[in-house]
Amino acid sequence: MKPPRGLARWGALLTTLACAALVVCEAHPRRRGVALAKTLSSTGFLLVSLAGWAGARGAQRLRYARCVLAAQCLSWLGDALLITGAPGPFLAGLVAFLLGHACYALAFLAQGSHLPSAAAVGVPVAAAVAGAWAYLAPHLPPDMVLPVAAYLVVISGMVISAGAAVHASSRPIPLLLGAMLFFASDLAVARERFVSRAFLNQAIGLPMYYAAQLLLAWTAV
Repeated sequence: MKPPRGLARWGALLTTLACAALVVCEAHPRRRGVALAKTLSSTGFLLVSLAGWAGARGAQRLRYARCVLAAQCLSWLGDALLITGAPGPFLAGLVAFLLGHACYALAFLAQGSHLPSAAAVGVPVAAAVAGAWAYLAPHLPPDMVLPVAAYLVVISGMVISAGAAVHASSRPIPLLLGAMLFFASDLAVARERFVSRAFLNQAIGLPMYYAAQLLLAWTAV
Protein backbone atom coordinates (compact mmCIF):
# COMPACT_ATOMS: atom_id res chain seq x y z
CA MET A 1 0.00 0.00 0.00
CA LYS A 2 2.92 2.41 0.53
CA PRO A 3 3.73 3.03 -3.18
CA PRO A 4 0.11 3.94 -4.08
CA ARG A 5 -0.18 6.25 -1.07
CA GLY A 6 3.13 7.87 -1.97
CA LEU A 7 1.88 8.44 -5.51
CA ALA A 8 -1.30 9.97 -4.09
CA ARG A 9 0.66 12.44 -1.97
CA TRP A 10 2.83 13.49 -4.91
CA GLY A 11 -0.27 13.87 -7.06
CA ALA A 12 -1.95 16.04 -4.43
CA LEU A 13 1.17 18.20 -4.16
CA LEU A 14 1.34 18.58 -7.95
CA THR A 15 -2.28 19.69 -8.13
CA THR A 16 -1.86 22.15 -5.26
CA LEU A 17 1.23 23.83 -6.71
CA ALA A 18 0.02 23.80 -10.32
CA CYS A 19 -3.38 25.21 -9.31
CA ALA A 20 -1.66 28.13 -7.61
CA ALA A 21 0.35 28.72 -10.79
CA LEU A 22 -2.83 28.44 -12.85
CA VAL A 23 -4.54 31.19 -10.85
CA VAL A 24 -1.50 33.43 -11.34
CA CYS A 25 -1.51 32.75 -15.09
CA GLU A 26 -5.22 33.58 -15.26
CA ALA A 27 -4.58 36.86 -13.46
CA HIS A 28 -1.99 37.85 -16.07
CA PRO A 29 -3.43 36.17 -19.18
CA ARG A 30 -0.79 33.84 -20.51
CA ARG A 31 -2.46 31.17 -22.62
CA ARG A 32 0.51 28.83 -22.78
CA GLY A 33 1.00 29.12 -19.05
CA VAL A 34 -2.69 28.48 -18.45
CA ALA A 35 -2.64 25.40 -20.69
CA LEU A 36 0.45 23.95 -18.99
CA ALA A 37 -0.66 24.71 -15.43
CA LYS A 38 -4.16 23.38 -16.04
CA THR A 39 -2.84 20.15 -17.56
CA LEU A 40 -0.48 19.62 -14.62
CA SER A 41 -3.20 20.42 -12.08
CA SER A 42 -5.55 17.88 -13.61
CA THR A 43 -2.81 15.27 -14.00
CA GLY A 44 -2.14 15.58 -10.27
CA PHE A 45 -5.62 14.55 -9.17
CA LEU A 46 -5.56 11.79 -11.77
CA LEU A 47 -2.45 10.40 -10.09
CA VAL A 48 -4.31 10.36 -6.77
CA SER A 49 -7.22 8.36 -8.17
CA LEU A 50 -4.78 6.08 -10.00
CA ALA A 51 -3.12 5.39 -6.66
CA GLY A 52 -6.52 4.55 -5.21
CA TRP A 53 -7.22 2.09 -8.00
CA ALA A 54 -3.75 0.50 -7.69
CA GLY A 55 -4.13 0.01 -3.95
CA ALA A 56 -7.78 -1.10 -3.88
CA ARG A 57 -8.49 -4.39 -2.14
CA GLY A 58 -11.77 -6.28 -2.30
CA ALA A 59 -14.38 -6.33 -5.07
CA GLN A 60 -16.49 -3.44 -3.75
CA ARG A 61 -13.51 -1.20 -3.08
CA LEU A 62 -12.02 -1.98 -6.50
CA ARG A 63 -15.33 -1.18 -8.21
CA TYR A 64 -15.50 2.14 -6.38
CA ALA A 65 -11.89 3.03 -7.27
CA ARG A 66 -12.49 2.16 -10.93
CA CYS A 67 -15.54 4.43 -11.13
CA VAL A 68 -13.67 7.30 -9.47
CA LEU A 69 -10.72 6.81 -11.83
CA ALA A 70 -13.09 6.80 -14.82
CA ALA A 71 -14.73 10.00 -13.55
CA GLN A 72 -11.38 11.70 -13.19
CA CYS A 73 -10.14 10.55 -16.60
CA LEU A 74 -13.26 12.15 -18.09
CA SER A 75 -12.64 15.26 -16.00
CA TRP A 76 -9.05 15.43 -17.28
CA LEU A 77 -10.41 15.23 -20.82
CA GLY A 78 -13.01 17.90 -20.05
CA ASP A 79 -10.35 20.21 -18.65
CA ALA A 80 -8.24 19.78 -21.79
CA LEU A 81 -11.21 20.54 -24.03
CA LEU A 82 -12.10 23.70 -22.10
CA ILE A 83 -8.63 25.24 -22.46
CA THR A 84 -9.32 26.89 -25.82
CA GLY A 85 -12.73 28.29 -24.88
CA ALA A 86 -14.04 27.66 -28.41
CA PRO A 87 -17.75 26.69 -28.66
CA GLY A 88 -17.19 23.19 -30.12
CA PRO A 89 -14.59 22.04 -27.58
CA PHE A 90 -16.60 23.69 -24.79
CA LEU A 91 -19.66 21.58 -25.63
CA ALA A 92 -17.50 18.45 -25.91
CA GLY A 93 -15.98 19.28 -22.53
CA LEU A 94 -19.45 19.69 -21.07
CA VAL A 95 -20.32 16.19 -22.28
CA ALA A 96 -17.09 14.77 -20.81
CA PHE A 97 -17.86 16.30 -17.41
CA LEU A 98 -21.47 15.13 -17.61
CA LEU A 99 -20.26 11.55 -18.13
CA GLY A 100 -17.74 12.04 -15.34
CA HIS A 101 -20.48 13.04 -12.92
CA ALA A 102 -22.43 9.94 -13.93
CA CYS A 103 -19.38 7.82 -13.07
CA TYR A 104 -19.07 9.56 -9.71
CA ALA A 105 -22.75 8.90 -8.98
CA LEU A 106 -22.30 5.21 -9.85
CA ALA A 107 -19.29 5.05 -7.52
CA PHE A 108 -21.17 6.64 -4.65
CA LEU A 109 -24.33 4.56 -5.02
CA ALA A 110 -22.27 1.35 -5.26
CA GLN A 111 -21.22 1.95 -1.64
CA GLY A 112 -24.81 2.05 -0.43
CA SER A 113 -27.77 4.37 -0.33
CA HIS A 114 -29.36 6.02 2.71
CA LEU A 115 -32.59 7.71 1.62
CA PRO A 116 -32.97 10.12 4.59
CA SER A 117 -29.45 11.43 3.95
CA ALA A 118 -30.20 11.75 0.24
CA ALA A 119 -33.35 13.74 1.04
CA ALA A 120 -31.49 15.98 3.51
CA VAL A 121 -28.96 16.85 0.82
CA GLY A 122 -31.50 16.88 -2.01
CA VAL A 123 -33.62 19.73 -0.66
CA PRO A 124 -30.86 22.38 -0.53
CA VAL A 125 -29.40 21.06 -3.80
CA ALA A 126 -32.77 21.47 -5.52
CA ALA A 127 -32.98 25.02 -4.21
CA ALA A 128 -29.45 25.75 -5.42
CA VAL A 129 -30.23 24.34 -8.87
CA ALA A 130 -33.40 26.43 -9.12
CA GLY A 131 -31.46 29.55 -8.15
CA ALA A 132 -28.64 28.75 -10.57
CA TRP A 133 -31.08 28.20 -13.42
CA ALA A 134 -32.92 31.44 -12.71
CA TYR A 135 -29.56 33.25 -12.73
CA LEU A 136 -28.12 31.59 -15.85
CA ALA A 137 -31.13 31.04 -18.11
CA PRO A 138 -31.52 34.64 -19.34
CA HIS A 139 -27.87 34.62 -20.49
CA LEU A 140 -27.81 31.26 -22.30
CA PRO A 141 -27.62 31.09 -26.10
CA PRO A 142 -30.53 29.02 -27.52
CA ASP A 143 -28.24 26.13 -28.47
CA MET A 144 -26.91 25.86 -24.89
CA VAL A 145 -30.22 25.82 -23.00
CA LEU A 146 -30.71 22.04 -23.16
CA PRO A 147 -27.03 21.10 -22.56
CA VAL A 148 -26.80 23.36 -19.51
CA ALA A 149 -30.15 22.13 -18.16
CA ALA A 150 -29.04 18.51 -18.59
CA TYR A 151 -25.72 19.27 -16.91
CA LEU A 152 -27.44 20.84 -13.90
CA VAL A 153 -29.66 17.77 -13.53
CA VAL A 154 -26.71 15.38 -13.70
CA ILE A 155 -24.40 17.28 -11.34
CA SER A 156 -27.20 17.72 -8.82
CA GLY A 157 -27.79 13.96 -9.03
CA MET A 158 -24.11 13.42 -8.33
CA VAL A 159 -24.24 15.58 -5.20
CA ILE A 160 -27.41 13.85 -3.96
CA SER A 161 -25.76 10.47 -4.61
CA ALA A 162 -22.84 11.57 -2.45
CA GLY A 163 -25.30 12.49 0.29
CA ALA A 164 -26.95 9.08 -0.01
CA ALA A 165 -23.58 7.35 0.40
CA VAL A 166 -22.20 9.22 3.42
CA HIS A 167 -23.31 6.53 5.89
CA ALA A 168 -21.54 3.80 3.93
CA SER A 169 -18.37 5.73 3.10
CA SER A 170 -15.14 5.37 5.05
CA ARG A 171 -14.49 9.05 4.33
CA PRO A 172 -17.89 10.74 4.44
CA ILE A 173 -16.69 14.33 4.97
CA PRO A 174 -14.30 14.40 1.96
CA LEU A 175 -17.00 12.66 -0.10
CA LEU A 176 -19.78 15.15 0.56
CA LEU A 177 -17.54 18.22 0.71
CA GLY A 178 -15.87 17.26 -2.57
CA ALA A 179 -19.22 16.85 -4.32
CA MET A 180 -20.49 20.19 -3.01
CA LEU A 181 -17.32 22.04 -3.99
CA PHE A 182 -17.53 20.53 -7.48
CA PHE A 183 -21.07 21.87 -7.83
CA ALA A 184 -20.04 25.32 -6.63
CA SER A 185 -17.00 25.45 -8.91
CA ASP A 186 -19.14 24.67 -11.94
CA LEU A 187 -21.32 27.66 -11.14
CA ALA A 188 -18.19 29.82 -11.39
CA VAL A 189 -17.41 28.25 -14.78
CA ALA A 190 -20.97 28.95 -15.98
CA ARG A 191 -20.80 32.55 -14.75
CA GLU A 192 -17.52 33.06 -16.59
CA ARG A 193 -18.86 31.52 -19.78
CA PHE A 194 -22.35 32.95 -19.95
CA VAL A 195 -22.78 35.89 -17.55
CA SER A 196 -19.68 37.93 -16.78
CA ARG A 197 -16.03 37.34 -17.61
CA ALA A 198 -13.94 38.29 -14.60
CA PHE A 199 -10.81 37.04 -12.86
CA LEU A 200 -12.90 36.52 -9.72
CA ASN A 201 -14.52 33.50 -11.38
CA GLN A 202 -11.15 31.78 -11.76
CA ALA A 203 -9.80 32.99 -8.42
CA ILE A 204 -12.70 31.33 -6.62
CA GLY A 205 -13.71 28.56 -9.00
CA LEU A 206 -10.34 26.97 -9.77
CA PRO A 207 -9.25 26.30 -6.15
CA MET A 208 -12.73 24.95 -5.38
CA TYR A 209 -12.64 22.67 -8.42
CA TYR A 210 -9.22 21.20 -7.74
CA ALA A 211 -9.93 20.84 -4.04
CA ALA A 212 -13.11 18.95 -4.99
CA GLN A 213 -11.26 16.60 -7.32
CA LEU A 214 -8.55 15.91 -4.73
CA LEU A 215 -11.12 15.21 -2.01
CA LEU A 216 -13.09 12.85 -4.24
CA ALA A 217 -9.92 11.11 -5.43
CA TRP A 218 -8.78 10.70 -1.82
CA THR A 219 -11.96 8.80 -0.94
CA ALA A 220 -10.64 6.00 -3.15
CA VAL A 221 -7.15 5.87 -1.64
